[in-house]
Amino acid sequence: MNGYDSQIIDHLKDRKFKSILDVGCGDGDLIRAIQEEFPRVSVAGCDISDKCKYCDITKKLPYNANSYDIVCTAAVLIYFSDEMAERILRKIKRVARKEVFFVEMHNDKETSIDYSIRDYEKILSELKFKNIQCEPLKCGWPGANNCKDCGYLISAKV
Repeated sequence: MNGYDSQIIDHLKDRKFKSILDVGCGDGDLIRAIQEEFPRVSVAGCDISDKCKYCDITKKLPYNANSYDIVCTAAVLIYFSDEMAERILRKIKRVARKEVFFVEMHNDKETSIDYSIRDYEKILSELKFKNIQCEPLKCGWPGANNCKDCGYLISAKV
């Protein structure tokens, strides 16, 4: 489990939920960590890889509205334009019953990672999310060299 996976687990500990969907789950490491920590929770993931349920988040999420208590992403939106990231967040909101949260990285001089910094609070407000919270990420990005501010864990109620 990487550094931000453990921060996600900590974030979930004070929440009451029965189901969670990880959008862009990759090989499923986060899904397995959540399932291990919360064995009674229904956990699912989707990605463009063949290791889980296939979905192309730029087109449609293959789930009904309000299907999961929580919908999350980890280091996914950084790969899309601002316009597409907003469209993806709309799709995630449709599927979420209670809350969404996501981990996103941004530019850091120590890592030479050069992702755009977005105003997620503004985007989420425009999409009518509530109780928007951003907390600095305890950096777990591979090769991050203990940087102090790699990104954020952003959460919001639907």
